Amino acid sequence: MTNYKALFSSLLVICTVAWLGVQNAVAGPHADEAKKHASTALKHGEEMLDSGADMHAFVMHAQAAIKHAQEAVMHAQEDVKETGSQEVQSFIDHTNEGIKHIQEAIRQAQMDYPDEAMKHGKEGMMHLREGFKHL
Repeated sequence: MTNYKALFSSLLVICTVAWLGVQNAVAGPHADEAKKHASTALKHGEEMLDSGADMHAFVMHAQAAIKHAQEAVMHAQEDVKETGSQEVQSFIDHTNEGIKHIQEAIRQAQMDYPDEAMKHGKEGMMHLREGFKHL
């Protein structure tokens, strides 16, 4: 009977260690790349908002923000496939919503509606920032 207790205790320790290892691996191997691109998207997004009435600069930074946000989503989707992380899925959802708003901001800027462009740009950045919290 003592051998069973020792075996059971050993198995319990092994399972606990394995479970803790899985918990630490919620963010998969693509998380660093997703964070890097998301951070760069935020940087360009801030520059977009700081460009004010210069619609050419606004559009240029908005396009760069979208490019990096889409790249971050691509890496995050790989993580979700591998880990099933709901946190990373929240990042993807917020970032996709931010991309939509920034795309609309570009459209408004190209039609020479700077107030509407700025409104959508701010909304897009709010979603990008919220998404980044989930990485």
